Amino acid sequence: MPRMQILSPSEQEAFDGPPVFDFRERKRCFDLPKPLLDIATELRSPASQIGFLVMCTYFKAAKKFYNPRHYHAPDIEAAAKLLGLTGSEFSPATYPKQTRARHRKLILDFYGFMPLGQVNRKDLIAEIATMARTYLKPRLIFDRCVDYLIQRRVQVPRSGVLLELIRSGLQARKVELIALMDAHLTDDARAFLDELFSTPDDQNRYRLTLLKKLSQSARPTKIKEAIADFETLADLHGQLSDPLAALDLGAAGIRYFAGSVQRSRLFQLKQRADNDRHIHATAFVAHQFYRTQDNLIDLWLSVMASFHAKATRDHNDRLLENQAAQQKQIKSVINDLDTSVFGLLRDIRDVTEADGMSDNQKVSTIRTLLDKGRSSAFEQLKDDLSATARDESWFDVLEAGSLRLQYRLSPILRVITFERNDRPAGLITAIDRFKHNDGIVGPGAPTDFLDKDEREVLIRSDGTFRTSLYKVFLFQHVAAAIKSGDLNLSQSYKYRPMDTYLIDPDRWRREKPELLERAGLAEFADPQPILAPLRKALTQQYQRTN
Repeated sequence: MPRMQILSPSEQEAFDGPPVFDFRERKRCFDLPKPLLDIATELRSPASQIGFLVMCTYFKAAKKFYNPRHYHAPDIEAAAKLLGLTGSEFSPATYPKQTRARHRKLILDFYGFMPLGQVNRKDLIAEIATMARTYLKPRLIFDRCVDYLIQRRVQVPRSGVLLELIRSGLQARKVELIALMDAHLTDDARAFLDELFSTPDDQNRYRLTLLKKLSQSARPTKIKEAIADFETLADLHGQLSDPLAALDLGAAGIRYFAGSVQRSRLFQLKQRADNDRHIHATAFVAHQFYRTQDNLIDLWLSVMASFHAKATRDHNDRLLENQAAQQKQIKSVINDLDTSVFGLLRDIRDVTEADGMSDNQKVSTIRTLLDKGRSSAFEQLKDDLSATARDESWFDVLEAGSLRLQYRLSPILRVITFERNDRPAGLITAIDRFKHNDGIVGPGAPTDFLDKDEREVLIRSDGTFRTSLYKVFLFQHVAAAIKSGDLNLSQSYKYRPMDTYLIDPDRWRREKPELLERAGLAEFADPQPILAPLRKALTQQYQRTN
C-alpha cells in the first residue's frame, strides 16, 4: 500500500530548507540580542562566528536548525558584515558537526527551548492521537504539530519526523476503528452493508449510489420523495446505531469517511478490506441521514419564507382593494350628505320661514322631514371603518393559503423528531399531538405556544374552530423556533444544539488549563459566566433578524 502523502515533495523541501528572507526580513531577523552577539565574537574561528549567527537567525525565524550546506549566501554575507568579516571566510566544511551541536545547545538554552526528546515526543504523539480522533486533514495536523511544538518551546524537527508520527497516529486510529467495527458489527448489519455494494434487480446502479441523490425542490411530489428517502435512511441508520455509537466518529469523522465514499468509485471501495469498507459505508449512511434531515428543515424554512412573502403580497392587495372600496363609499356618502342632509336643512329652513303655517304645523312637518333624512350610505361606511379598525384580513389570508402549505409541510412535521428541551415545551406538546393524530387537528389542540391574539382569532364568531389557521400558526412557530435555536435535531450538521459545537465537557474539564493558556485566556477558566449571556444574546439576535 502506498504511503499517505501529506506534503508534496516541493512543500517538504521548502519546509526542510532555511527560510528565504527579503531585505526587510533579513534586517529584522539579524537584529539579535547582545548576549548572542557576545557569544559569537568570543568564538575562535571566523567560520564558527558566522555559522553561529546564521544558525541563531534561522532559529529565531523558524525554531529549526539547518545543515550549513543549505545556508543562503545573502544570509552568510549579512552575518559576516555584522561581525566585520567577509562571507568568503565561511564554508560548510569549516563548520563541523561537533561544533554545530555545541552551538545548538547554546541557542536552545538562550531561547528556553529543548530538543524533541522522548518525553515531549510522547506528548506530541498524544496530541496527534487527539487530532486524529477529530479527523482533521493530515496537512492541518502537520501545521498544528508545528504550532504545538513551538508553543511548548520545543525545537521543530525535520518534516520526515513529523510526517512519520502523523502517519503512525492515523494508522493507529484506523486500526482502532477496524477493531471496534469487528467487535460491534452484527452479521445482519454486515450483510446489510454488503448489500449497499450490490445492484437492485430492476436497476443498473448500486444501492449506495442511489442514496446519494438529494432534492431541493419544494413541490409536494418531490417533498414526498425526499421524505421517502429520509425514512429509508432513518431505517438504515437505526440498524447501524450500535456500530455508530461504538465508533464514536462524531460529525467530523462521519464527514471524513463519507467524503472518501463520495470521491471514490465503487470498485475502489469494494477493493478495501471488509471492516474498512464497512466503516466507510456506515459513515456514509449516517452522513446521508444527517444531510437528508437538514435538507428537510431547509425546505421547511424555504417554504415558510415563500408562503410569508406571498401572504404579505395578498394582504397588501386586499388592503388596496378595501381602500378603493372605502374611497368609493366616501364619495357616495358625500353625495348622500349633499342631498339628504344639506337638502334636509334647506327644506327645514323653508318650513321655518313659511308664513302660512302655524308653529305646530311647522314642528310636525320638520319631524316628518327628519324621519326621511337618514343616510344608509353613511351607516354602511361607519360599519366598514369599524371592521377595518379590527382588521382580521391578515389571518384570513393565512387561512386561505393554509392548504397549499399543508401539502408541503405536514408530511415533514410527521417524520422529523426534534430534541426535547424545556424552552419550547408548549410547542413540542403541540407537535407531538399533531404527529400522534397524523396531522388531524381539532378544537382541543394545544394552544399554549400561541400568542394571545392568535388564540383569540382561532375561534370564529359562531364558535367554530379554524383548523387551517391553527396549522399555519403551528408551522410558523416551528420555523421561528428552528431559527432561534429552540428546536434542534440531534442527528444533524446544521441544526444541532449550540452546546454540541463547543469543546466536549470531559475534554474541557481535563484540558481546560492548558487549552486556555495556549489561547491566552487563562482568566476564563469557568466558561459559564461567558457562555450563558453569549447564548442568550445570540438567540435574541437570531429572533430579531429572522
